[in-house]
Amino acid sequence: MRVHLPDRAAALGDAWRSERLARVAGANIKVLRMTEAGFAEEVHDYDEAILVVEGCLLLGLGDDEVVELEAGDFFVIPAGLRHRGVARSGGSHGTLMIFDP
Repeated sequence: MRVHLPDRAAALGDAWRSERLARVAGANIKVLRMTEAGFAEEVHDYDEAILVVEGCLLLGLGDDEVVELEAGDFFVIPAGLRHRGVARSGGSHGTLMIFDP
């Protein structure tokens, strides 16, 4: 299976709504389109890995930490850590991959 991730993400109707592309070794491989609107805080009972394919992600962690991830950055969000997409003009945009159980 061959997928051009930026094209696939651009074709998704809703930003921040992932599409599962495959399941490999027990993990979901997902893609989504980011926007500067950010996304609401969430927390999972599992580790979640993310890879910025293109663009930038402003990721809020816990109460006040913000990490700026750029194309090529890989980040693991530990289970139980509250996180959100920070809404900011000129902030998050592009294509994100998610790896979760």
